[in-house]
Amino acid sequence: MQIPAAITAGVLALLMTPAVQAAPARSSAAVPPASCTTLHDLGASSIDISDEITSSREIPGPQITFPAGASQGPATWYVIHLHAAVTLQPGDAGSGATLTAGTDGADASQVVYTTADGGGIDWGATSIAERTQTGHVASGPIEVDVANYMRDAGVKPGPNPIAFKISTFGGAKVEHLRIFDDTCIEKTNKSPDRVHLTAPATISGAAGSTLTVPLTVHNDGTGTVKDVSLTVSSTDPDVTIEDGGVVRVPQLVTESAADLKLLARTPGAHTVHVTVSTATQDALGGTDLSINVEKKTSHTVAYATAGAAIVLIALGVLVFRRPRRRAEAD
Repeated sequence: MQIPAAITAGVLALLMTPAVQAAPARSSAAVPPASCTTLHDLGASSIDISDEITSSREIPGPQITFPAGASQGPATWYVIHLHAAVTLQPGDAGSGATLTAGTDGADASQVVYTTADGGGIDWGATSIAERTQTGHVASGPIEVDVANYMRDAGVKPGPNPIAFKISTFGGAKVEHLRIFDDTCIEKTNKSPDRVHLTAPATISGAAGSTLTVPLTVHNDGTGTVKDVSLTVSSTDPDVTIEDGGVVRVPQLVTESAADLKLLARTPGAHTVHVTVSTATQDALGGTDLSINVEKKTSHTVAYATAGAAIVLIALGVLVFRRPRRRAEAD
């Protein structure tokens, strides 16, 4: 039985409430691969805008030409890497700005900047190409490197214009914006991580003993999925998850078997929740597993019956042998 985990990463998530992290310098995203086509490769320089931006502005970039038959998947995928620096003057509480990058008017990569309660600027970016990035800058420019898979509408054969958009809200002002010329578009055969789980419809075992639930993790995308973690939890007070509640699959090529171990103190149906994460996604999805536990067998009665049988057999031997000895004596 296949248990749907709703783990297909098909929608670009946008971070709206970034967390705080003391990191005023450039974000720690991986350096774009050598196969990336940069703005510089396309004949463009870094883009600098020094005049104040108080609403919304679109910033055109160069065009990139995709080959005949180009599309976003299933064999070839495109990822946009955005390297930018923003200097933001806060406005009202909760004010901020958003910066996006994409092609053909289809935004893909987005960074959200918001005024922090204690001063400074929080920023964050959520992606299906890499783990969520967040940071905090007390003052000055906020430099980020973020990446995300491009939208289907942004990948077409022929010329595709690259564009950026900066928008402010709540009275915030952008004092300076720089799009670095190493901003690029990567061509890869690695799809977004797509994973699902399969497990038996029910698991039977004696209450009070450790049960092993066999799981199979399936890779539904192209390319290896790295650092798959299955985090198991339960709100059932009669269930204890063993081995720390985390099952790890370092490299998922096609499918991999994994065992979940738990202790159920009472018989009946129990539910555990499995959350899946990967090297690029903090929470790819999750599913509930139903575990059916049988009533614990009583071994005391069985042992007592066996003991009685042994005693009766021994007495029978004595009864049948004693008359024979008396007869022999007569």
